[in-house]
Amino acid sequence: ALVDPRGENGPIGIGFLDRELRFRRLNQLLADIDGLPVREHLGRTWRELLPRLPHDRIEEALREVIESGRPILDVEIEGETPTAPGKRRSWVEAWYPVRSGGEVLGVGALVQEVTAEREAEEFRRNVLGIVGHDLRNPLAAVMNLASLLSRAEDLPPERRRVATRILGNAARMERIISVLLDYARVRAGQKLPLHRRPCDLSAIAQAVAEECEAARPGRQVRCAGAGESSTGSWDPDRLAQVLANLVSNALDYGAPGTPVDLAWRADASEVLVRIANDGPPIPADVLPFVFEPFRKAGRERQGKEGLGLGLFIARAIAAAHGGDIEARSGAGERTVFTLRLPRE
Repeated sequence: ALVDPRGENGPIGIGFLDRELRFRRLNQLLADIDGLPVREHLGRTWRELLPRLPHDRIEEALREVIESGRPILDVEIEGETPTAPGKRRSWVEAWYPVRSGGEVLGVGALVQEVTAEREAEEFRRNVLGIVGHDLRNPLAAVMNLASLLSRAEDLPPERRRVATRILGNAARMERIISVLLDYARVRAGQKLPLHRRPCDLSAIAQAVAEECEAARPGRQVRCAGAGESSTGSWDPDRLAQVLANLVSNALDYGAPGTPVDLAWRADASEVLVRIANDGPPIPADVLPFVFEPFRKAGRERQGKEGLGLGLFIARAIAAAHGGDIEARSGAGERTVFTLRLPRE
C-alpha cells in the first residue's frame, strides 16, 4: 500500500496516478511543489497541470512502470511550474508500481526538489572556472614579468625592491587562489588531485620545519622520529602543504618563545605525525568544529589572519591519501594535531 499521501509532514512529495496517468491522491507537499492546490490535481495529468515539463519522457517512463511492474528510481527532471514562472527547477523522482493482488493499479510517485543543490553545484563549477583559469592566467603573467624585471641588470635598486615586492605579493595571491580552488573542489564533491610517488616524510618534515623557523625568527620547531622507515607513496608537495599549515598554526597560536614539536612514529602500515604546541587551549565549544571551513581556532593568534580554510584543506589532503587529522586540546595539556598517513 502507498504511504498515506495526505500526510503533510513528509520530507518528499507523494502522489498516486492511475493507469491513465491521472492524479488520484497526493500529499500537500507535492501540491506545493507543483504550485497548485490538491483539488486541482485530482483527475488531471501532469501534462495538463504543468505544461512546461518534459512530458514525453515522463509519460513514457510511467507507462513502462505500469507495463513492466518494475520501479524506476532516481530520475532527475527539470522544468518550470506556476510556483516560480520563468525559473528552471530540478527534482529527483522515483516511480513505483502500485498493486492490488497481482494487478498494477497505477504509479506511486515520490518527488524531492533539488533546485537549491543544483544551483549550488553550478555556482561551485563557476567558481572553479573563475579561480582556476580567469584569475590564475593573468596572475601568472604578472609573476613572470615581475620576475624578469627583478633580474634586470640595469634596474635601479629602488625599482628592484618594488619588483621584488610585486613578485612576493603575487606569489601570496597565487597561494590564496590555490586554497580557494581546493575549497571549491572539495565542496563540489571532488577529490583533491594527487601526484603520488615514493618520498620520505622525515625529509619533508625537516624542510617544513626550517622554512617555518625562517619565517618566524626566534621560534623553534623540534623534529623527531621513531619506529620504522618514514617512507611511503604520497604526494610530497601536498604533504608539505599539510605539515606547513599545522606547524604554522602551532607557531601562531602557541605561547611566544616556546618550541613546537613535530614528531612522527612509523610502523609497517602507516605513519602518525603529531604537531604539539604550548599555550592557551582551543575552547571546548570550538574544538569539534576546527576543521570546518572559515572557522577560527578561538585563540589569540600571533601571526597574520588567514582565510580560515587551512585546516579544512589539510584534512581534505589527508583524506585524499586515505588518512585523517584529529585535534586534541584542553586545560593543562598541550594542543596536539595528529596526522595519520597510510603508506600506500
